[in-house]
Amino acid sequence: MKQTNSLKAEFTRETAATRKPLERLPDDQFAWQPHEKSFTDAALEQNWQFKIKGRTRFERERAEVFRDFVLSHLIHHRGQLSVYLRLLNVPVPGAYGPTADEQF
Repeated sequence: MKQTNSLKAEFTRETAATRKPLERLPDDQFAWQPHEKSFTDAALEQNWQFKIKGRTRFERERAEVFRDFVLSHLIHHRGQLSVYLRLLNVPVPGAYGPTADEQF
C-alpha cells in the first residue's frame, strides 16, 4: 500500500473514531468529571495560555487554538498538496466545491 493511501486510511479511521464519542456526549453532561483532577468539557472551552519561561506569550480560547494549530494547519498543507498536484498536471480535487479539473 502506498504511504499516501495508508495515511488517508488512517486519517479516515481516526476522524470517524473521534466523531462517534463527540456525537454521543449529552449536552447536559459538559460539567461531568471522571476525577477531580480531570477537565470537564466546559473547562476545555476556557482559555489556553502559551508560556515561555513563565511569561505568557499569548492567551486564546482552547477551541480557537485547536482550530488554528490543527485544522488550519491541515488546511494549509492540503493547499500545498493541491499546488503540487497542479504542477504535476494531476487533476486537483475540490474541497469546498469543484475545481477547474472537476465537473459537477
